[in-house]
Amino acid sequence: MPWVRHKDGLRLIGSPHYDEQEIGQWINRLGESRNKPETVCRMLRELLSTRIASKELIWRLSKWCDWNHWSEEVAREIANGLFHGIMCRRLLDKHNRPIPNRASAEGDYQTWIERVIQNSHGSAQDTVFPDEVDESACYPEGATRKAIVNSYERNREARSRCIQHYGTRCFICRFDFAKAYDGVGNGFIHVHHLRQLSSIGENYAVDPIADLRPVCPNCHAIIHLYRQPFTIENVEQMVRRARSRHPGGPFA
Repeated sequence: MPWVRHKDGLRLIGSPHYDEQEIGQWINRLGESRNKPETVCRMLRELLSTRIASKELIWRLSKWCDWNHWSEEVAREIANGLFHGIMCRRLLDKHNRPIPNRASAEGDYQTWIERVIQNSHGSAQDTVFPDEVDESACYPEGATRKAIVNSYERNREARSRCIQHYGTRCFICRFDFAKAYDGVGNGFIHVHHLRQLSSIGENYAVDPIADLRPVCPNCHAIIHLYRQPFTIENVEQMVRRARSRHPGGPFA
């Protein structure tokens, strides 16, 4: 059943789409961790009772889903079951401070909420990624916020030098367009800029080898899915996890 906005969190309308007994068992499993899971477990049990997912719960659960501990897998099973497989990127550091700051973490949370609502209602996600923007067209203020990164990624000379050094296979998942499409995709690849715009000064000169990496459109889209981008390492970890869980899946 669909999720809707409720105060600063979410509320489930109608009967749950998940198996409450199964989620309850996962919560009990999470409770066996020694990393002080009492608060998040209590809040998850409240969700099963009230069908309301509070903002505090989501922020805390996002931390448990990126814990580098066996309990991380359990937290991910819980999150996937509750929210139609839509994972929230980590919002808090180990000291419960927003990552990397309040504005970015809040923006990522709002993006996650919209994705969960749209997915639960069966709606297409209206997201503009950098590579989908026609730079010759005019857009309302803020409509192409993520397209700004292309000022470096689309620089022909820098792009060419990056590809000469790293090749055209995706740096993250190793997808090769030429092999996948029988030569038609030869030379095709996106280029991702490693540094965030907020850290780049006006006199900045891009280093094609140090600052750029070739990535496939799929990995590139995931990197830019939230306001605070995922790192190359973040997405590599996602791919490794997916490959281990689904040996015959999309990376076979």
